[in-house]
Amino acid sequence: MPAEREFGILVKENLRFKRKPDSFQMTPADVPYFLPASVARDQDFIVQAQLETMKLSYASGASPYTHEHLHKLLDQAIRDPKHSIQVLFLGSRPIGYYWYEVRPKSVVFILDLFVSERVRHQGFGNFLLQTILVKAKSISCTTAKLAVSVNNGAALSLYRNCGFTEVDATTRGMTQWLEMALDLRNT
Repeated sequence: MPAEREFGILVKENLRFKRKPDSFQMTPADVPYFLPASVARDQDFIVQAQLETMKLSYASGASPYTHEHLHKLLDQAIRDPKHSIQVLFLGSRPIGYYWYEVRPKSVVFILDLFVSERVRHQGFGNFLLQTILVKAKSISCTTAKLAVSVNNGAALSLYRNCGFTEVDATTRGMTQWLEMALDLRNT
């Protein structure tokens, strides 16, 4: 199936837009779209998203990283060809993003997946995740992996519902993290 067709199916199957009146005409502002992350345009949005996720993920509620450190990491990753960072927009506003790294042995490691609070529970998290998996398969990755805090129940539920299974558990600071994996050859 061509990538464009798969992407169109992803949009149709994974987004649950709020009910619109029957006379509603879809406009470009109603269709989500991706742009590669740009330091100038997206860095503040992504760093704020990372800080929000870390507050949820770490038991103490405090991020182990400073704002400046996250800016530096993001700047390096945007320039690294092994990393892909895409920001999801609705109209002119960023509403989410994903960040993954292609690793040896045909592994795509999902470093971050974020959806803005104002659009959560509408299918955008699933849409972002399914987009990563389609892209990973298109570049011949056979396994998708990620690490998620046990404190992030919504993310755990999403990953389990998409077929990820727990393969390891570690403790960072006072927080337990699960490493999860999905065999892409079976999806």
